Amino acid sequence: SAYYAAIVASHFLSRPVGAIGFAMLTILVAGLAWWPAYRDVALSTKLMLATELCSVLMIAGILLVAMLRAHHWVDRAQLRLQGTGFSQYQLAFVLAFMTLAGFESATTLGEEAKSATRTLPRVMLLCVLPVGLLFAGTIYCMTVLSHSLNLALDQTDAPLDLIARSIGLPMLGWVSSLGVAISCFGCALGGLNAGSRVVYSMAREGAREGAREGSTGRQFL
Repeated sequence: SAYYAAIVASHFLSRPVGAIGFAMLTILVAGLAWWPAYRDVALSTKLMLATELCSVLMIAGILLVAMLRAHHWVDRAQLRLQGTGFSQYQLAFVLAFMTLAGFESATTLGEEAKSATRTLPRVMLLCVLPVGLLFAGTIYCMTVLSHSLNLALDQTDAPLDLIARSIGLPMLGWVSSLGVAISCFGCALGGLNAGSRVVYSMAREGAREGAREGSTGRQFL
């Protein structure tokens, strides 16, 4: 999140933020992500959902404008999986497992949810399916644009920025970086939410064990 925030800041400053500026942005992002989780986990969850929704709408809007400008919707090479080998499938499986690990954070709500054995599987499916379709559609559009506009997206750290500049809309470049920064910030909130819930549950179990041991000791005495 701090990395893409630095890209946005450098756009307005007309120069890189530097090591000190990047460190300050990192501290700022960490503090902004920590405070809602510390203040109220419900507030942190709502903020996470709002930031992710904003970032998804921004990124989807940029890709839609780029696709309309490119006038190229069908990529036969991509649909036929040309050039795809074992190493590409390896990377795809790694990304898929990492993505599923992120969705697994929903299971930290098991004790709070009603009918958890029915609710949590539904939540997992309702999260994985639409987000998986969004990922697939986004990757397809970016690959189409890289082929039609002759862009080397694997050689840049900000592919959406490169796409925006290639279609003559440089302003959307920093907007896309802002969208990615907001999305990464939402991921930071989600990670802190899941981690704090797990730590809280472990601490409460530890308190219960301590109470049991104290009760047993008093009975023995």
